Amino acid sequence: MEVRYTLTLKDHLAWYDYYLATPKGARFQSSLPLVAGIFNRFRRWKYSRQVTLSPSHHALGERTLDATEKELREFSPEFSFTTAWSEIGLMTITPNHLFLAHTSMNAHIVPLHFFKSDVKRESFLSFAKSHVPTNAV
Repeated sequence: MEVRYTLTLKDHLAWYDYYLATPKGARFQSSLPLVAGIFNRFRRWKYSRQVTLSPSHHALGERTLDATEKELREFSPEFSFTTAWSEIGLMTITPNHLFLAHTSMNAHIVPLHFFKSDVKRESFLSFAKSHVPTNAV
C-alpha cells in the first residue's frame, strides 16, 4: 500500500509545531514568559533553515511512502530508508497530515490531500493503525 506525495517546508513546520505540543517536544519550549515568544520563533526559524539547506535539502520534494506488513519504506530517486512498524513511537492524524514518528521522533510526514480518494486515504490510515504499536496511537 503506497502513497506518492510532495513535502514542502509548510509540511515540515506542521510536524514541528505538532511535535512541540507533545510531552517530548515541550522540553524545547522556553519556560521564561518574557522571552518565550522570541526564543520559540527563533527555534522555529532555525528548524526551517535546517530543513531547506544542505545536507537536508532532500527533506523537501517528491517521495513515496510504501507500507507493507513488516515496515514503512520512504523513498525518492535520491534516498530510501525503512522503519519497522515496531519502531513507530507515535501515529497522529491531524486535519491535514498523517505523522508516523520513529521513537527518535523523526517522522514520516504525509499530507492527506495527496491520497487519490477518501477511500484510499481511509484504507491507508486503517492499515497503518492496525500495524503501529498500541501505545503509539
